Amino acid sequence: MNSTTGTTFSAYFPKGNWVNMADWTEVIKGADDYQTLKVRDTVNVHLAPGALIPYQNNQDMSLMTSTDTLTKPITLVANRDSNGVAGGSLFLDQGISRAEIDDDLYEYYDINLQANSIQVDASRSGYGGQPHVMDQIVIVNAPDLADVTTACYYRPDGLVAQSLQTFFDKNTNSLYIKTL
Repeated sequence: MNSTTGTTFSAYFPKGNWVNMADWTEVIKGADDYQTLKVRDTVNVHLAPGALIPYQNNQDMSLMTSTDTLTKPITLVANRDSNGVAGGSLFLDQGISRAEIDDDLYEYYDINLQANSIQVDASRSGYGGQPHVMDQIVIVNAPDLADVTTACYYRPDGLVAQSLQTFFDKNTNSLYIKTL
């Protein structure tokens, strides 16, 4: 930390583009070295290259308990690596008791983004029935996706296709994909 002003500090970033979760316009180009960051009102959290995470916006501080999280939509946020790949997992339960796991009342998804396609694998999932709502997928640090205008979803059986809404935010270089 800058000892005279307390406004900056150094942090190590491995290679890749690291996206600041408080400000998606800020991308740290890590080169296996230290970068100078500004001190913020919030904890500096950066999404690693190749990461895909579940995210619930809590800027309004409305999420205080596990029950509160059931009513707030979940966004999947992806930051592709230099090969255009991102991946992560999503585990959903109601946070009530261990019986949800023992009785297979949870949902578990492995999610991968590659070749501009998203695959969701629920093979390790329980029976489901969780009340959570996933409202959108956001691909951050994605200026190469500015011209994307269509997206669709295919059920695993391949019989039904559903169109999805896309929106590219030029301010944050992020592609938003939502259901219609």
